[in-house]
Parts: sequence; structure tokens; C-alpha cells
Amino acid sequence: MDGSIPVDLNAADMAHFITALLQDGCYRGTCILEPQSLELMLQPQVDTAWEDQKQTLGFVMTMMDGEQLLGHSGAIRGFGSLLELLPERNLGYFLSFNEECWGTCACEILQDFRIQFLDWLQR
Repeated sequence: MDGSIPVDLNAADMAHFITALLQDGCYRGTCILEPQSLELMLQPQVDTAWEDQKQTLGFVMTMMDGEQLLGHSGAIRGFGSLLELLPERNLGYFLSFNEECWGTCACEILQDFRIQFLDWLQR
């Protein structure tokens, strides 16, 4: 292995990354981030244009139904993805779909998923 980042990441790789983010930057004994770096990375840095939403170093922090969410989404033509963390619950999820969010039903599906998932967590 030459140390380069693979370009063929899959959902399992993202699950490992989420686990590392929730475990002080480490996954199965390998640390990709120093705990202090991760702590700084997840601290609010600036407010955004939306109420109760802040930008961290890499994530958008928001509150929904009393739960703190840290997320990052992205899209290119015909593809979109979302990674979200619920750090207070030590949970995270990654969604990937073959549709961009803006102007498509993918945005509705993402919002519906969040609502139903948070509702399920609070039962």
C-alpha cells in the first residue's frame, strides 16, 4: 500500500470512517486523527444562514427534535450522499443514492428518513 487514498470507497468504508469519528479518531486500533484534532474539528466555528445551524471544520451542526446532528453531504450529476453523526448517541449513518438532492425527490427522502429515524430513537 502506497499510502494514497483509494478512489473506490464504499458504504463499508464509510461505516469504518463513522466509527473512527465516534471513537476519538480510531478504528480497530488504527488512529487516523488525534483526539485533540477531532475535538477541534467538531467544534462550532461559524453560524450559517439558517437558524440553529453552525459550521464546524468539515460538518454542518444542527439540532432536530432535540438531537444534535453533524453532517456533510455532497453531490455530482446523478449521484448524492450524506453522512450524519449523532455524537451524543454514539451513532452515525451514511446514505448514498443515484440522484442529486436539489430539485429531486431525494431531498424529501432524506428529510423523511431523518424524521422517522429520530422518532424511532426517541421511543
